[in-house]
Amino acid sequence: MWKFQINSSGETQGWNDNGIQTFRHNILKSLAREIIQNSIDARQNNGGPVRVDFRLERLSKISIPGVDELEARLVAIKSADGKNEGDAHISEMEEAHSCISKSALNVLIISDSNTNGMPYYGEGTSSPLFRYIKATGSSGGSQARAGSHGLGKAAPLASSPLRTIYVSTFWDDEGEIKRHYQGRTRLMSLTTEDGITSGTGYWGTHEYQPLTKLDNTNFDWLKRTVAGSTVAVPGFRTNVKEWSAILAGYIVSEFFAALHTNALEVTIVDSVRQGKAQTYTLNSRTVSNRNKFFKSEFIREEIQNYLNKNDDALSDAEYFYDCLNESDSELIKLIFDVQHLGSVRLRLKILEGAPRKVCLIRRDMKITDNLQTKGGMWSPGHVPPKIKDFCGVIDILSEEGERMIRSMEPPQHDNLSPDNMPEVDREIGRELYRELSQKIRNIVEEYATTEIAQERIVSELSEYFYDDTEFDANAPTVTQEQDPNGRNVISLAPLKARKTSPQNEVAIEDNDDGEGGAGGEDGSGGGGSSGHGGGRGTGTGGTGTKGISQNRIKLQRQRIWKKGNKYRLSAVVDEPFIGNIQVFEVGMIGHELIKIKSTNIGELKRDGVVAVKNDDFVSNKLMLDLEFENAPIGGLTVVASKGEP
Repeated sequence: MWKFQINSSGETQGWNDNGIQTFRHNILKSLAREIIQNSIDARQNNGGPVRVDFRLERLSKISIPGVDELEARLVAIKSADGKNEGDAHISEMEEAHSCISKSALNVLIISDSNTNGMPYYGEGTSSPLFRYIKATGSSGGSQARAGSHGLGKAAPLASSPLRTIYVSTFWDDEGEIKRHYQGRTRLMSLTTEDGITSGTGYWGTHEYQPLTKLDNTNFDWLKRTVAGSTVAVPGFRTNVKEWSAILAGYIVSEFFAALHTNALEVTIVDSVRQGKAQTYTLNSRTVSNRNKFFKSEFIREEIQNYLNKNDDALSDAEYFYDCLNESDSELIKLIFDVQHLGSVRLRLKILEGAPRKVCLIRRDMKITDNLQTKGGMWSPGHVPPKIKDFCGVIDILSEEGERMIRSMEPPQHDNLSPDNMPEVDREIGRELYRELSQKIRNIVEEYATTEIAQERIVSELSEYFYDDTEFDANAPTVTQEQDPNGRNVISLAPLKARKTSPQNEVAIEDNDDGEGGAGGEDGSGGGGSSGHGGGRGTGTGGTGTKGISQNRIKLQRQRIWKKGNKYRLSAVVDEPFIGNIQVFEVGMIGHELIKIKSTNIGELKRDGVVAVKNDDFVSNKLMLDLEFENAPIGGLTVVASKGEP
């Protein structure tokens, strides 16, 4: 039976729930991470893999425990307290009622095995079942376990309009087999004759306790025969047809380490879809076949359609996965110490086309690939051109270090910030995070910096390159530029620019918006990243149209370097396009177009520009081998724009 406690204080709960909202940004990714993380935490110490099965079934309404009571509750809320909610929340209530009023419901049944299940030792204890069902904001257990905020239980609630789950657990209590069954729902408060009731309800005994047996044979699908736990989500949303493919992609991209080491096996079955059931099997063998998951264009496209934006997580994960291959002769393996973290292991590869990121994993789960700090690792997309393509995986080898990292994670476990730590630990957190980031950067620079023959000061060019900032690899304007010919580095003396008559200039701007540039004497206005006007003089920069083209395309991870007698251009875009690629030499007041003589991809136009089309891209990546009519002397920059070739 469903029970909702009376709030004697008169406190009410609206339809909105912060825990559920936390995981609604990307429900399928959150579901994959939170469910599998909990199962890995409960792994039996027998050396075998944790097995997790996701199975979508269509069950008759009478097979859902307490379904009539739950439906009556929703009807009462809609007709009473729910009327005071906002339009968006009322719409969600309507969706929930429409779902539960059908004769059959989609139920996602998630079961694990080779785990300890969720033991239960009574109300108010720290036992896993109590924490999972009733504790709010509490993870409990070992400080080294993967969870940290105790909010992960809301992830499956977010995947159904009913915001309801049922838990079945089978566990060994010192040789005695025990079983428990309980449900949890998060609706909203309802005013009754007895008072205001809580919005959170529990299915079980009349005293809010879990059941120890199921008398109704309609509920037999919840029973277990081996140790482990089952979490069932009635009303699981299937508005995304290929949810199983997307879920598989996220499991591979987030748990590639656990799959690689045979610590995890996952099966996903969609038996509700029309025709043949869709099945995905993920284990160390299937994931080693790159075409099944890492290189699957189908899965990649479904994820991008689901998010409505580009997502490189799956392709990046393939490179991170390669870093786990200890037998690779090109793998760089280092162990170093960080204060307050202890020993840290970095496995690094210098590999053309790699994403130029280092990924931190903990307990075989990816946490983040953005370890940026000032003076430390660069943020993704801002690695300087002098650094070769690289990828790496880092993990913490001490339990105390894992505890510190865990305390820096948000509820979604997908980032690191000292601000997430208890106040007393934050200063230490900032110090260790800064030291970790700086040491990783130093190692990357040591192994991945392009070889340079010499370095010299060229003050005579300062009139073209005036910049009074200190060197910062992440700054929009960098005072130290690598010669693309690989011969030297030009370090610019910060002298004031002299008046010059620009000829044949083309105004180029960075990808980010900026202010108009200042003009020279007698001129009407200067050029700039969003300015207009090309005259010389002291006029103020304009605020007109941005750049050389109204159809400018933002290039991510843009690199261009010399390769033999040619130059290789590599860049990533949000989506393939039909348009033009132009290369400019940095070295005058403006940037001068360099005519391209030959290209291996695309069509070379008469003006020395390369026309590209959708088929020239591979997974949103463009790579061209170019030959120029005249060898460049200074740095190079690339501009892409949409338009008919």
